[in-house]
Amino acid sequence: MLDSQAARGRSLVDVLREAAAHGVRLFQYRDKLS
Repeated sequence: MLDSQAARGRSLVDVLREAAAHGVRLFQYRDKLS
């Protein structure tokens, strides 16, 4: 149980990290366009 919960938490952190990276890229792209 604990192992699966830890793995799920780790994957959630990875997803958030990826989303943050994509968000930064999106903002930079919008800045270039304007």
